[in-house]
Amino acid sequence: LLFLQRFFPQYHKAAGRIITVSNFTKQDIIKQYGIPDSKIDVAYNSVPDGFNAITETQKQEVRNRYSSGEKFFIYVGSLHPRKNLEGLLSAFEIFKAKNTSDIKLLIFGRAAFKTGPIFKLYEKLKCKEDIVFLGDSSVRVQDILPAAEALCYPSLFEGFGIPILEAFHSEVAVISSNVSSMPEVAGDAALLIDPEDPESIAGAMNDVLDPSLRAELITRGRSRREKFSWDSSARIIYDRLIEIAR
Repeated sequence: LLFLQRFFPQYHKAAGRIITVSNFTKQDIIKQYGIPDSKIDVAYNSVPDGFNAITETQKQEVRNRYSSGEKFFIYVGSLHPRKNLEGLLSAFEIFKAKNTSDIKLLIFGRAAFKTGPIFKLYEKLKCKEDIVFLGDSSVRVQDILPAAEALCYPSLFEGFGIPILEAFHSEVAVISSNVSSMPEVAGDAALLIDPEDPESIAGAMNDVLDPSLRAELITRGRSRREKFSWDSSARIIYDRLIEIAR
């Protein structure tokens, strides 16, 4: 923290150009360090290869292996306070209390830091038998995400939010937060929720089970994902490097 506080402002002021991954982060840099808007460019993230839709047969194979054959929601990301796992678990408890569905919740990601409250809450939940922590599983996220009914990504703060794009490419509906960079990435292709309101998250879980809504979100996701590519971001970075070199 001391390193960041001391040196990051100096790095930002000394840089000839700054390239960041979202307009939200660009505005954050301007606010935090007083950097002129004209000095900062946005080059969006994209996704690695391998995120694709799968067949219904393949989806059932994934369910049989990881969710006792039942359909599931999935969270993708590390486990720590900023990711709001406590909010997600609380929301799932509310959802299960109001919904007779046998749907599961899969948590895909490593335990990073300050995870004690997450697992303490988990132990108190009535629905904990329907929650699966995959941890550092040998399975790749691109092998399991496409089988989900929806990605649940209620993070409190993101500079970008790559799992949202991964879900779009996997043709999976998305529930995500209405704060920081996530609306910028999701556009109109996700159900945006208040991450600090478990009722809001639970309501979106219930809504996304509607097949027509889910299909509409997936269609919008196909369109939305075209906005983000490594080729276009590479061109922005290349052009700025040439500009600086000159």
